[in-house]
Amino acid sequence: MAVSAAENEQNYQAVSDSTGCNSHAKHNEDENYDEDENYDEDENYEDGNYDEDGNEGMLMDISEMKATLKDMREMMASLKDNREMKEIAETMKSLVDLLQRGALHKDVVVPCELKTPHSDGGTATSPSGGGQQQLCSAPPQSQDASSQAQSLNIPETCVVKKSPNLTAHQRVVYNSLTNVPRNFKEAVDWLIAVRGDDAERNLATLGAAIYDLYVHMSGRSTEWSNLDKAIRFSIDFLEQEKLNKHVFVNMILFLLDQRLLVTPNILTTTVVSEDDTENEKYLQTKGLTADTIAEKLCYVVDACAKFLGRIKNRSHYKSAYSPQATWDASFSAHPENGAVIFVGMAPMLVASLLSLKSASSAPKSRFQSLIAYKRMQELIEALGYVEPQRRTGMTASYVGRALGGFRYETIYFIFNLAGFWAFY
Repeated sequence: MAVSAAENEQNYQAVSDSTGCNSHAKHNEDENYDEDENYDEDENYEDGNYDEDGNEGMLMDISEMKATLKDMREMMASLKDNREMKEIAETMKSLVDLLQRGALHKDVVVPCELKTPHSDGGTATSPSGGGQQQLCSAPPQSQDASSQAQSLNIPETCVVKKSPNLTAHQRVVYNSLTNVPRNFKEAVDWLIAVRGDDAERNLATLGAAIYDLYVHMSGRSTEWSNLDKAIRFSIDFLEQEKLNKHVFVNMILFLLDQRLLVTPNILTTTVVSEDDTENEKYLQTKGLTADTIAEKLCYVVDACAKFLGRIKNRSHYKSAYSPQATWDASFSAHPENGAVIFVGMAPMLVASLLSLKSASSAPKSRFQSLIAYKRMQELIEALGYVEPQRRTGMTASYVGRALGGFRYETIYFIFNLAGFWAFY
């Protein structure tokens, strides 16, 4: 029995309604689909898309369209917007460039085996990275005269200097630990330099100085003034465009901004307790004594050394502090200055470590892995590890393994030493 064109149109509309196909709505929303180009039943009828009853071919077309839409949705699920697509394209381009240069880190393709240098020049494989890492390997270098301005006791107008990431021709090496670290890389170098050849003694002295700083908080207007200067280095570093978009960085910046509203005079006369016994009891509730601070500082410095050993390019890495920059040479007369510098850079350490932890979390798909790789490259460079001093092609998961020594309890310990609990 013949089927009229009107009946075919009614059947097509009924089937479309029953299947819930949103293909026309999708085209109208995303591609400004022209109404004049909609499905034309007469053309399709002439092309043979309808069978004798006018339904079977049409149902096949709708089924194929639904399958195509499903595939497209699955493909686009991990691509949230055009920005991520652009990131993937840029990442692929950089990976191709690294492959052409032969500089792509093998961890991008296969699990990494860490190489620990031997005294004879050879290497040994250490899959877990537990081998001893070479510390403070930078050779002695002359210090640029302008770097002397980084001393603790300098005018405040000279302290606020936004230069957290230095290019190769601007890089300087400090001969004294009184030069305040300006970025995460320099903070790690500072801690390793403080450890020096006598880690137990040096870190015990630093721990005792930090403890004494908090126990005897009253009457320390000079220390609080110097601390404000050191804190401004952390603020300048964290306000970088490539860093201040991270949630943990914004959190620390907010706390630091609030902290600087408290002037040294107010801090000395109002905020801190004049009762040293009360301050000591409060520290003990935080589990902080001179001994526990020194012990946990050892964990922090060990974690820094392991992290640095896994991400640096041993052939090109230079410490920000020369071998002449030692604890004895810098702080033997005034260990409280070392405590002030550590407390001032602690917020920088916390924000950087939490951002690295977050950026190294395991991606769920291949597309997300590419995006995570690109974002990690941007983050690690913003923290001060520029090429060629860092290894090329490090993935987010590789950096995450390099951070293995920084458990959240360790980061929380550094947060406590930043003194936010004491100043509010």
